[in-house]
Amino acid sequence: MYIHQISSMRSGLISAICIFVVCEGLKIQVPGTVPRSTSPQGNNSHEPEISPLFLACESGDAKTVEHLLKQGADPNQIADKKRGMTALAQASAQGHADVVKILLKSGADHLKTGQILTPLMHAAFSTKGRPAIPILLEHDSTPKHVNKQDGHGWTALNHAVSRNNGETQSAQILLDYGADVSKMDIYGYTALMEAAGKGYQNLVELLLAHPQNLDLISIYGQSVLDIASRRNSARHKAIQKMLLARGAKTAAQIKGKGEL
Repeated sequence: MYIHQISSMRSGLISAICIFVVCEGLKIQVPGTVPRSTSPQGNNSHEPEISPLFLACESGDAKTVEHLLKQGADPNQIADKKRGMTALAQASAQGHADVVKILLKSGADHLKTGQILTPLMHAAFSTKGRPAIPILLEHDSTPKHVNKQDGHGWTALNHAVSRNNGETQSAQILLDYGADVSKMDIYGYTALMEAAGKGYQNLVELLLAHPQNLDLISIYGQSVLDIASRRNSARHKAIQKMLLARGAKTAAQIKGKGEL
């Protein structure tokens, strides 16, 4: 499961970091980390550490981000070790477009995955991150970026389709920049299969407007029509009709073992 929401920061920690960053004449020590929280006994050896730059990106504080970068903060540091996120990944996940621009201009690596996801994938993961998607794609619209896959074989389009409760805008932006709708994950599923299985009728319609192979079969032996036919809701029945109108077949038909 991908985790994007950072746990709430204690007010004392936030205040300390703000003073640390903005006090005039105070030398900032970067790159450095501060504990996210401290136990009553002062033992925080098991707590993740997080950098001031990461916290500024999390809150969308563009001025502080610029200041920290000028002081030498590393924009490519894995600043949240528990989640393997860079500052750019966090700014993208939160949809802070201005901060994303600053980080990219400062040399942040937009292909750096940390543990799992690229910044573009983080941005596509929820509607909150949508403002960052065009910024990242304008920076690099090559297939290497747009269609990069995570450890599960998911691209940013897969995340946009699967995680946003049927919302189409993020997927539309990615498609406009050449996202590959036929890209298969490690289980042989495509973005269309994800949308069809979840009954996202608007997304299915959007994806079908782009050229793709409807004869793909997952490692579980299912075509997109098979997946859409697993449920009998009104939405799934509508999707089945849409797929049939485009010539979609069952896996048995594709393999030549079923009636056409």
